[in-house]
Amino acid sequence: RRSNSINQYEDDVQMRASATHDAGYMLMFAALQPIPKDIILHLDKQDGTAIHSSSDVNADFDTQRLCDNRTYMDWQMLLWQAGTVAERYLTGREVLDAADDYLRWLHCASTYIVKLFWDDLKIVKQQQSLQIRFFLRGDPALRELSVLKLKQCALLQTFFGLNNGVLRDLSAAAQEKRTLRRDDLLPFFARVRFPEGFPRPDLTVLTED
Repeated sequence: RRSNSINQYEDDVQMRASATHDAGYMLMFAALQPIPKDIILHLDKQDGTAIHSSSDVNADFDTQRLCDNRTYMDWQMLLWQAGTVAERYLTGREVLDAADDYLRWLHCASTYIVKLFWDDLKIVKQQQSLQIRFFLRGDPALRELSVLKLKQCALLQTFFGLNNGVLRDLSAAAQEKRTLRRDDLLPFFARVRFPEGFPRPDLTVLTED
C-alpha cells in the first residue's frame, strides 16, 4: 500500500508539473496577433507526460520573414523558456523538458545574437559558416547570451506574476480535461495581461506581401 501511495504521489506531481509547464508555454500564444487557429494543449492520459502541439506558426506563415523580424524572434525566445519558468514559478522545480527547451532557446538566441552583431562580424559569404561558429564559441557571444537569458527570465517572471491566477487556472483545467482546444483556451487568453516591453508579434503585418 505504501508503494502504491508513493507511486500515486509521484504521478500527481508529474501531472501537475506537466500541466504547469504546458500552461506556461501556451499562455505565450496569447501574445500573438492573431491567435493561431489550430492551437491545442494535450496531456497524455497514461503517464501525464506533456505533449506539446501548438499550432506550428511557421507552417502557416512565411518562416524566413518571421525569423527576420526582431519582435517575433523576441517572442520565440520567450516561448522556449516559458514552460520551464512557469514550472519553477508555481512548483519551485523544473523537471520537464528543461534541456530540450534550452537547446531550442539556444538555437534561436544564437541566431538572434549573430543578427545583432552582423555588421561588427563583417562576414563575407565564403567565410560565413566558419566565422559564425567562431563567434558563437567566443566570450562576447557567451556574455551576450547569458545577459539575454537573464533578462528574458526576469520578463517571464514578471509576466507570470501578472498572470498568476490565469496560469494556475489553466494548469488546473489541463489536469482536469487533459485536452484543451482553441475555443477552450481563448477565455484564458482573454484574461492575460502583458508587462511593458513584452513582444506581441502581429503576424498579419509580418506576412503581408
